[in-house]
Amino acid sequence: MDIFKEVEKLDLPTDEYMIVGSGILGALKIRDFADIDLLVSPRLFDQLRSRGWEYSKVDIGGITRQKLTFGIAEAFADFWYGDQHPDPKQLIANAETIKGVPFLPLSELLKIKRVLNRPKDQSDITLIEDYQASQQSGHSANE
Repeated sequence: MDIFKEVEKLDLPTDEYMIVGSGILGALKIRDFADIDLLVSPRLFDQLRSRGWEYSKVDIGGITRQKLTFGIAEAFADFWYGDQHPDPKQLIANAETIKGVPFLPLSELLKIKRVLNRPKDQSDITLIEDYQASQQSGHSANE
């Protein structure tokens, strides 16, 4: 699955969202991804809801969050991990753009994965560290 094609289908304004989670791993061909997790502005969240994205509330770590779902995409207007609650607007403003699509930077994802440290995060940490090492040695993992 091509994350860029999947995101293009969503027709989102690039200054009001970013891909979080494993999306950047798919974009950099570090590993496959199963879904597209989006952090969106409150305005875009409301627009997506009015466009028919399925609304639900989910409990994650004892915190109730509002979620929108459309196909393999899930959108949230808030973002937190562990005891960290970074400002969504600031995160979106500092996104790493790859082929016109804004992503949570790989270095930030690595920090988050280290904090969460679930079994799936441990696997991703190894993949990210291997990718970064290959980039530093001048060999692209995308080749």
